[in-house]
Amino acid sequence: MHGFFVSMYLRTTTRRAGDGTVVRYVQLAHNRRVNGVTQAQVLVNLGREEHLDLDGLRRLVASIRRWTGDDEPTGSPSPQGAADRPQADGAFGALRVVDVRPLGAVWLLDGLWKALGVDVALAAGADARRWTSDAERVAFACAAVRAVEPDAATSLHEWVRRCVLVPGLESVTPGEIPAVAALVAATDLDLRLGAICPGRPRPPAALEAFRSTADRVAFGTRVVAWLAASLVATVEHRTGLPWVVVRGDLARIAAVALTGPHGSMTAVSEPTPAQRDLFEACGVGAPPRVLDVTLI
Repeated sequence: MHGFFVSMYLRTTTRRAGDGTVVRYVQLAHNRRVNGVTQAQVLVNLGREEHLDLDGLRRLVASIRRWTGDDEPTGSPSPQGAADRPQADGAFGALRVVDVRPLGAVWLLDGLWKALGVDVALAAGADARRWTSDAERVAFACAAVRAVEPDAATSLHEWVRRCVLVPGLESVTPGEIPAVAALVAATDLDLRLGAICPGRPRPPAALEAFRSTADRVAFGTRVVAWLAASLVATVEHRTGLPWVVVRGDLARIAAVALTGPHGSMTAVSEPTPAQRDLFEACGVGAPPRVLDVTLI
């Protein structure tokens, strides 16, 4: 995705509740030109004005000012005044959006993957000296792509690098995929799926011995497919909704990579109440508002 420069600011929107009262919401937004017309694009919904954590917002503003090298001006407006202004006149510094990727569905599956103990089981069997990436993270990506984009036309390498944000994984080399399948084949992964998801798919029947490495890789690939199906079945069992509905709803939660003269950060769009309900039903925490910050 091509980057573009933005000037971020706080703004408020109003809605009339059912009882006739007016409710104000605060948003972090920036302006961009679309077909020659300037439009506001919301990056983060901060919630209702009366529930806003003003102290936390002041700390965030102070942190960003230190990050951009700006001194706190005397007589600066209150957060309420800042929210009413159409633009913050560079108070947040010049940031550039360099990438936007879907995160929500992958984040949910990752939380269940860890709750089932798959990450611990695979990490225990992996020899870190053999891997350029985290073997457990590559295994998760192999399962996640089957659930999130079962008809993906791109390779796993391109999917991880360009299409989605997989926490803890930046890239996959083609040679790692069969090695991960072999690792999965050698790991006992029945785990606690029976107690967590009674309707889970049956695991593939294991062979007592593999006649070749190809057999081991083929069996590991079937296990990865079973893990993906088990994660999907768990989501459907806990939410009572078809996976395609959950996946589509959570696809709107995005990770936004921002960079500036003093560093970079990855922010996450604010989940809606309905999206938070999906995470809660599955026993997985919603993604944090900021995934990482790197200062130069």
